[in-house]
Order: sequence, then structure tokens, then C-alpha cells
Amino acid sequence: MSAVGEPSVTFDRGLVELFAEASNDRNPLHTRGEYARATAYGEPVVFGVLAALALLGRMRGVVTDPVRRLTASFRQPVFVGVEYEVVVTGTGDHRRGELRRAGQRVVTVAVRGGDPTDPADPVAGEPAPPTPMRAEPARWTVEDLLPGTTVDGGYRTTRFAELVTRLGLGDGPLPAAHLAALLWSSYLVGMEVPGRQALFTRVTMDFHEERMTGTCSYRAEVRRVDPRFRLVELTGRVLFGRRTVASAMIQALVRPPVTPVALAGPPREVDALPTLEGRVAVVVGASRGLGAALALVLARRGCTVVGCYRDCETEAARLERAAPGGLLRLERGDAADPEFCARLAGEVATRHGRVDLLVCSAAPALRPLRLLAGAAGELADHVADTVRLVATPVAAFLPLLDRAEGQVVAVSSRALSAPPAQWPHYVAAKGAVEHLVHALGPANPRLRFLICRPRRMDTAYVDSVTDDHPAAAPLVVATELVDAIGRFADRPVRGRVPVLEV
Repeated sequence: MSAVGEPSVTFDRGLVELFAEASNDRNPLHTRGEYARATAYGEPVVFGVLAALALLGRMRGVVTDPVRRLTASFRQPVFVGVEYEVVVTGTGDHRRGELRRAGQRVVTVAVRGGDPTDPADPVAGEPAPPTPMRAEPARWTVEDLLPGTTVDGGYRTTRFAELVTRLGLGDGPLPAAHLAALLWSSYLVGMEVPGRQALFTRVTMDFHEERMTGTCSYRAEVRRVDPRFRLVELTGRVLFGRRTVASAMIQALVRPPVTPVALAGPPREVDALPTLEGRVAVVVGASRGLGAALALVLARRGCTVVGCYRDCETEAARLERAAPGGLLRLERGDAADPEFCARLAGEVATRHGRVDLLVCSAAPALRPLRLLAGAAGELADHVADTVRLVATPVAAFLPLLDRAEGQVVAVSSRALSAPPAQWPHYVAAKGAVEHLVHALGPANPRLRFLICRPRRMDTAYVDSVTDDHPAAAPLVVATELVDAIGRFADRPVRGRVPVLEV
């Protein structure tokens, strides 16, 4: 992380791992790369409480009085390696800090000083029983959570002093007991309620006793559940011994579970497709989403399929097992790397001597972005990364495709017709891919090029805690696309590149 006092914050993976160990919050959205890459975020997300604490560290120069109430709102996900601007406003004992990216608020922290407040029940009786802390998060669904659900137990931190030093919070406006209470809120949400599917959105914490005397314990209760928005509200308090050091009001969303592409029970229409025996296909981005479904449908029609993927090893192995007769083989590598693509093309040439179909379905992780001051570079990087994931494999496989008079299919998006406000980089990237493919058609008259704009599918790209619009199964869309590929393969080559919506 960047140094204390600087007007910006950048998080590194080591700090995220330190926070996970210190707080004992090991939620996979933050700690497990393969899990996070299968979500809508495409990569691990920085803990919200960690971002709030880092912001507090930047506010030390202006927050001098003891903090009696803190409210942190986690408006957008925070990512490793991204620079966030720090903005601090307010006067006296009311201060507000913000982490901003491209002019948008990402995390806000509001603090209020003053005299200590007394909890409604400062002496809480006997502490909660010292039940073991979780090593794996609970798996609540929004349907299972009911108002009145309670959870309590013991709590401890690990490497706490190291984290406090790293964040520049030593001898700051929050004593150790109150910092520990904030770490507890992350553990409660990420490991207990809602647990594995949690997305922490807001915490308001009132601070009381400052002494860390006795064993730390907690009690929390679900106060409200709104299934429409998958929202859970909790109250809780943290105790040392029998004294309450902090009481909290917490909001979290329950994310839909990460669902891999359905591999069993393909649509009946698959069996009606023409046989593809003797054909060789290469699918780029074949471990998840539409790419995985296309690889499976092609293999089930007898096509020999070589796929590549970058990260999702578990899903890749699962997909290989589902394909019939060893017709699907997946290789791990970066499709934007010319050396990897050249090596893969060489292996395909040695084994098969030709490529009849190349499908470019890989795409970089998608983060919300508006074109405001400071965002142009990130937009340009996303466009460049997207184009590389098409241009690099096409360049590597052109000789094998030309030998077979094959086809190239580039997966685009219907977002070009109705651009989402927060995705200008995504729309620009897909537009650039389409223009590239339109240029490649006349330049390679022996090949057939096709641009595919699939409808909304049930994949991580559209995974949302509040989005309940219907989405098509990737296998259904893949079946329709394979059928269309066969129909376009029989058309004369005229250098024109059709755009197909499926």
C-alpha cells in the first residue's frame, strides 16, 4: 500500500492477505483467486473494512479527537493495484473521507468525535460462550435468513499489531479495542452472516469502553431481511470481558451463488445438429461461460476441440471430464501472449494439421467505469487488452485456418446496441473487436468471419445481487451459435463479415 500521508491509496495482495489473517475473515471473494474470477468481479476484491481502515490512516492528520461513531459505506468494489484518490472534508469533530476512482465515490468513512457514549446495556452479563471461530464461511442463502436469527461466540485477531502499523493507525483516534471491533465486523459478515455469499455494504459503529480487559466475544442478530434486494440488516456488539466496547448496525447483500455452466442434460437441439466429426476447433476462453458451453457442444457433435484458458483450472478439469471420448483438450495460458499462442498453434499443427474453426470468446475482467477525469487511461487499457485477446490467437492460427478454408468467430455483445452507462470501456472494446474482424474479412478471402452478439446469459458477467431479469443458459445460446456457424460455413466467401445476434 502507498505511504501514509499521500493523497492516494493503492492496495497490494500482501496487505489483503495480512488483513485476512488479522481479522480471520477468509471469505473467498477476497482470498481465493479462482473463486473470485468466477464471479461478476473477475478477480479478488479488497476487503471493505480494510479499505475503510486505510482511509482512516490517511485521515489521521485531521481527525485528532477520539472517534465515538464511525459509518463506512462500501459503494463499489476495491481492487488490488488500482490507485484511489483520497478526499477528506468536514470540520471540527465531524469528518468525512472518501476513496474515489475516476471521480466516483468508492468507499466513504464518516467519523464523529465527542464524549464517550453509553451502550443501552453496558454490562452485558456473562460473555458469549467461546465457540470456535470458523475456518470456512457459513453458507446462508437469503431465503434461509430470518429476522431474529442470532449468532454469538468468541473472537480474536492475529497479527493485529502488524496490521495497525502497516495502515498507520498506531496512536491514532481509534484505540486498539475499537479497531478490533471493526475487524470483527468484517469477520461477522464474511464468515458468519451472510457468510460465503456476503457483500458488505455499510457499517455504523458506536464506540464505548476502550479497555481490552478479558476475553473478546460478540453477539449479533438479524433484524431485517429484504429478499427483493437480497439485503440483510444486523445489529451486534463486541465485548471484552463483560463490558461492551462497540455496538454496530450492519448491512450486507447476499450474492447469488457462483454457478458453473451446466454440463449435464444438454438441450435436445444439440442432438439435431449436423455431425462435426473430422473437424478441428480451437476455442479461446473455454473454461467458463459461453466459451465453455461452445467447447462442449462442439465436442458433443464429434468435433475435436482444443481450448485454452488462463485461470479457472477447476472449471477446466470439470469441462474436460464432461466431454465425450476425449474430444476436448484444454491448455492453460494467456491468449494475449504471442509465445503461448504460437506454441499452441504448433501443437495443433503437429497433432491435427489444420483448424476448421477458431472461436475468440476470452475477455478481460470487467469493472464499472465512467469516462471522467483520470479514467481515459484505464479505458484505453481495457480496449487494448480486449483486442489482444482476439488479434493474438487469430494471427497465430491464420496459417492453419487458411489451409482448411476455415472460420473465425468473434464473440461480441448486444451492449453495442444499448450501451450501459457504466461500461463505456466494454462497449468501446467490443466495437474495436468488431471493426478488427470486419477488416480481416477482405484481407483473408479464403476464410469466413462471423461476429456473434449473444443475448443476456446466466454467466458471471451479468451476475448481480439485485438483477432478476431473465437470462439464457449458455448451453442454449451455444447450441444456436453452433447451428449458425454451420449455416454460414456453406455460404460463398465474399469478404463480407456478417453480424449475428443469438
